[in-house]
Amino acid sequence: MAGSQRDKALAFAKLPEMTGAISFEQVSVAIRSRIDAIVVLDDDPTGTQTVHDVPVLTHWGMDVLSKELSQGTFLFYILTNSRSLPASEATELMSKIGTNLHKVAEQMKLKFWVVSRSDSTLRGHFPLETDVLVNRLAIKDGICFLIPAFFEGDRYTMEDVHYLQKGSALVPVSETPFARDKVFGYQSADLKDWIVEKSRQRIPYSSIESLSINDLRLKSVTQLSAQLKRLKSGGYCVINAAAYEDLTKFSLALIQTSIDPIFRSAASLVAALAGLSKQPLLKRSDFQLDSENGALIVVGSYVPLSSQQLSFLHEHNKGVLSLEVDVQALLGDDVAEYLYIIRNKMEVGIQEGRDVVIFTSRDLVSVAVKSQNLAIGRTVSNSLISLVRELNTRPRYILAKGGITSSDIATDALGVERAMVLGQIIPGVPVWRLGDESKFQNLNYLVFPGNVGGEHGLYDVINTLGSASGLPSK
Repeated sequence: MAGSQRDKALAFAKLPEMTGAISFEQVSVAIRSRIDAIVVLDDDPTGTQTVHDVPVLTHWGMDVLSKELSQGTFLFYILTNSRSLPASEATELMSKIGTNLHKVAEQMKLKFWVVSRSDSTLRGHFPLETDVLVNRLAIKDGICFLIPAFFEGDRYTMEDVHYLQKGSALVPVSETPFARDKVFGYQSADLKDWIVEKSRQRIPYSSIESLSINDLRLKSVTQLSAQLKRLKSGGYCVINAAAYEDLTKFSLALIQTSIDPIFRSAASLVAALAGLSKQPLLKRSDFQLDSENGALIVVGSYVPLSSQQLSFLHEHNKGVLSLEVDVQALLGDDVAEYLYIIRNKMEVGIQEGRDVVIFTSRDLVSVAVKSQNLAIGRTVSNSLISLVRELNTRPRYILAKGGITSSDIATDALGVERAMVLGQIIPGVPVWRLGDESKFQNLNYLVFPGNVGGEHGLYDVINTLGSASGLPSK
């Protein structure tokens, strides 16, 4: 475990002012002269929480990739949902995608960079996924950049320690519930130590370097490029960051080198690396909400923040119809009958114009074996999928709470193959418009991460979009 809690205001006051700031526009021009595309492999759908007007694909066959790239798409996401898979299946999946990307790049004579987008609280298959991608993409003597900063979610990296803001304090992520995850738990918030830990000491500490915030803010782009060029080939580099200006300057410095990179990052890097400027948060008027049906909210995430948000919603919005899915019941007999009863209640509620909230019981069911925990998660997910897949009434919109939940609902329940990211409704919560091939064409689909937003975040989103029934929301 590294670091201790810090007062955010004091910590940020000690950071130097940026010299030679680099704009999103400067990065946008520079990177398009360096490469042809950026492909983001997203281990759950929440990685789209910093971008807008960008497509998301749920298939990765060579024909699909070729079609997207032939349209001149510079930035797109591939939803892998690999965080929900055991390591062996994640390895196989990354191998397939990496191989297909490499073949398409050679056939089309294109150069692109790949971002392995994962959790800002450090959960996921690392270094497994980047190891496989480096091999399948034939990256030789490249550098793996670790960049988990996610400003929209108040995640910052300073002095190589990764922090999550809670109130006025910056808390090392190793001291948060996310570090005690049953599948992806860890001990250290010092990212160099974390890399060694997650590799089970295979990656030596000596092969890991970093760029400090002082480096990024006090050195010129030319000096930073020179520093990057001195990094050990085949090694790892932690990028500290407390604001977008740190990442845009890093991006331009990297673009001006010949380094062949692979990135393991949270969502903020993608916007900076692509030079994708910010847009205002979406308003109710940006949604197609003319239906008199109610909305469907599916809460599968079990992290404490999601439970707090659910409790706040129940306390302050008496108009929603809340239906609990008991996880213990899903692991027993008569599951089909149990789900049939819930599904009927869903259908009636939505038809009556009520916003229906489906949520899994809050007591986490777990065992000592990681693979069995994933299997339990899959059973729960399959049940939520069946509830949505067999829904006959089109909701006003669908909100899915939790990364794995939102991925499974999108791909397996709604049949999404390609969606367009419209933007965010609150910081860190993206909104997709589903494609014509999906169960509900052009539906607004809100991807609400389990670990994002304040206690009232879920309530705020639902309240912003209003209720078709006219029932009181407070």
